[in-house]
Amino acid sequence: MVMDSATYITMTSKASLQIMVEHDEILLNFITLILVASAQFPQVHYREAVEFVNWLQSREAQIVIRNFGKDKYGEPPLFLNSPEGKKS
Repeated sequence: MVMDSATYITMTSKASLQIMVEHDEILLNFITLILVASAQFPQVHYREAVEFVNWLQSREAQIVIRNFGKDKYGEPPLFLNSPEGKKS
């Protein structure tokens, strides 16, 4: 069975799981945002999407992401990789 750390953290109370490998760069699971071209897809809310992407990269959002799930799981299921996130 292969899974990412977020799935492992959220499922450990429901299944008997054992960590076989961790902290290997090959296992990193990046989340990437890609804006679609508003000229090609005029129905999209491009301006709002840009605002959302900018917010996700902000210090405020990086703190929200960094702290997400800590209270429930005892550790964060997500790890920051953005320049701003690495500073926080």
